[in-house]
Amino acid sequence: MKVLKTVLIVALALLGLAAGAAKLMAAPQEVALFAAFGLEQPAVIIAGVVQTLGAIGLAFAKTRRLAALLTAASFAFSSVMIFATGDLTFAAVSLVPVALSLYVMWFAKKASDGPTG
Repeated sequence: MKVLKTVLIVALALLGLAAGAAKLMAAPQEVALFAAFGLEQPAVIIAGVVQTLGAIGLAFAKTRRLAALLTAASFAFSSVMIFATGDLTFAAVSLVPVALSLYVMWFAKKASDGPTG
């Protein structure tokens, strides 16, 4: 199970880095998505920074819970915008990283609680 959790964390981190990099590099589709909601390039950059920081934070046990929350929130934000554009299939697929990030947050909390007794 530990290997599966590690693979999940690495996959989420890579996905977060890729999504964050696309925003930080102002990829045309990212800028267009944000622009459709009246958000300008600074908002795209802020979202990219949040996604990138979340992805990096997943690598460290001490920051994993907060990083998973940031990752879930940033992917949820993007998913809501995608849902609003009417692309329901892509929006639904975009919710998978949200759910996986929340799972990472849950098992990171459980690990940090330690044994009770």
